[in-house]
Amino acid sequence: MSDETLRNCILFHDLSDEQFTCVKQSVEELPCRIGEVVFEEGDKGDAFYIISDGAIKITKNMPDGHKLVVAQLGEGEIFGEMSLISDAPRSSNCVFTQNGNLWKLSRSRFESLQESALPVYTAIVRNIAALLCDRLSTMTSEVAALLDELESTEQDMESLENQLSKGKVGLMGFLRSLGGGQTEA
Repeated sequence: MSDETLRNCILFHDLSDEQFTCVKQSVEELPCRIGEVVFEEGDKGDAFYIISDGAIKITKNMPDGHKLVVAQLGEGEIFGEMSLISDAPRSSNCVFTQNGNLWKLSRSRFESLQESALPVYTAIVRNIAALLCDRLSTMTSEVAALLDELESTEQDMESLENQLSKGKVGLMGFLRSLGGGQTEA
């Protein structure tokens, strides 16, 4: 597995060489095969992962029973970082879609950095916060765009309803004129 991929991880990219060595000693290397489940929605979040090579799919369980694909990730990408700072259960499922390898930083090893290497721990927490802020900003923009689209669709529906109502009134008047009698709407 490439140290370069680990070194370029968004959570570690700004660490000094000495700090990076400390992180490298804290992660485990895990081989994974196609179809292997890394975690399931509702599991206890106890580790953060970096894809050394291979690919994963992240899905969300939907109320109707199907799994919605929310992300497909490959080499150098990360997932599970919220579990380093939150006790919340996993919010999604993760399965390997291509043979590969992961680096895993368990929560317990991460927390031990607070005792043994506070500057490393602090830098990683800062990078997690920056990453989550960026994701929140992106999600806010996406939600705003969806709400705008919904509002536009609602306006289009109102316009269509008005046009249909006018068309119905016009059609009823036309039918009355043909039949000479009254036609109920």
